Amino acid sequence: MNNMLQTVCNCIILVAGVLGAITTICHFLGKPIVFFKKKREKEIEAVIQRVLPPYLEKSNEKILNQLGEIIDLNKQQSQTLDEQKIAIQNLIESERDILRYHIMDIYQTYKKTKAFPIYTKEKLEETYKNYKKLDGNHYIDKYFRRMKNWEVIDTVEEEEI
Repeated sequence: MNNMLQTVCNCIILVAGVLGAITTICHFLGKPIVFFKKKREKEIEAVIQRVLPPYLEKSNEKILNQLGEIIDLNKQQSQTLDEQKIAIQNLIESERDILRYHIMDIYQTYKKTKAFPIYTKEKLEETYKNYKKLDGNHYIDKYFRRMKNWEVIDTVEEEEI
């Protein structure tokens, strides 16, 4: 039994020695592999440094051209918007003048009798409301206040049943 125990111990020592040797060899051989990896990385970096700047220069040139086109388009849009703003302002002023004319027309038509049909009063109120929405001035306010107190003639005839 002593002999057998001696043999098992010798086997364990032998396996441990072999594993230690293998570990040492792998560690020793691993250093050159890391060296070659680092060298390859430096070569790749050199290629990138050589190829990338011209590529980026061409890319930047394209981007700058596109940005210039975008700026030109923005200027054109801005000019168009300014023109549209002026046109809209002119339309608003024109519409306000037309509404003012309609209010004054109602005033001039019915000022002697100080009475008007109900549909004219409704038209007057709607016209005045739209006039004020378009920032109409106070010129019309006094005429509208006068007309609000005028008599309303009911023109609806009763239907026979």
